Amino acid sequence: MTVAESNSVEIIREALACARNPVVLVSGGKESSVLVHLIRKACFPVPLRIPMLHIDTGWEFPETLEQVLLIGRTVGAEPLVHKGGSRRAREADPFTQGREVFRRIVKSEPLADALGHHGFDVVLGGGRPREVGARIDNAVLVFQPGHRFDHRAQRLTFWGVSDCRVIIGETARVFPLCNWSELDVWRYVFAEGIRVNPLYFAACRRVFRHRDHWIVLPPGLVVPEAKSLGAETRWVRLRHVGCWPFSDAITSSAASIADLVAELDELAAGQGGSSTYVGNTESVGPASRVGYF
Repeated sequence: MTVAESNSVEIIREALACARNPVVLVSGGKESSVLVHLIRKACFPVPLRIPMLHIDTGWEFPETLEQVLLIGRTVGAEPLVHKGGSRRAREADPFTQGREVFRRIVKSEPLADALGHHGFDVVLGGGRPREVGARIDNAVLVFQPGHRFDHRAQRLTFWGVSDCRVIIGETARVFPLCNWSELDVWRYVFAEGIRVNPLYFAACRRVFRHRDHWIVLPPGLVVPEAKSLGAETRWVRLRHVGCWPFSDAITSSAASIADLVAELDELAAGQGGSSTYVGNTESVGPASRVGYF
């Protein structure tokens, strides 16, 4: 067991020991696949009996939903799939409303509703705040009243000291992969043989250029913006799995996990040891504060 894996398993065990009603968020991305794998190790030899929750925005790739169900089958459980039913969610438009507003409507608000409806108090997720530029300063634990993030409500927590006790009326977000880099995640996926979403691997996909990003189109989907901007086919892969209008694909020939690790190793060598791609960083804005993850 590596140091990173050992630290993550310890955090998971501490969090579950203090939880009354825990839940694991599964996005269909590589981090959630790794997280569930680590939770299974943390609970061994007891079978995993923790509910899993997925927020279906209605704008996801078919491969993502298939990966969520695959994760559930791996542990013998059916993930809870929650979809926002409000009129605002049904009428949300990522191309006119912008990324932050759109995500708040179709993902953050439904997430808060789902967490409150089921009464979950400890929420484990695969978020890596250091990688996405979140202003949580590598927080492994985030405590808050209800399910709305408030930086003024944070406790002083220190790496290596996992005080996961949750007060009545309070909820906790737990980030076991907080200090993992993207390269760490892929090396672990390779070493453990974890199955991940095929969207991460390079393939000839239909894309269009929108606001300096390559957007991957789901098969068979006709989008007015793609017609007006000129859709084309390119060899690309996704770095982050989410809503397809924000897929932000990159040109790549990496068709396997080994290829991905080699690609990130080369990137790190060219950036002084950092394997993080420039751009696409996010802060804990309004969309993240609601139902914060």
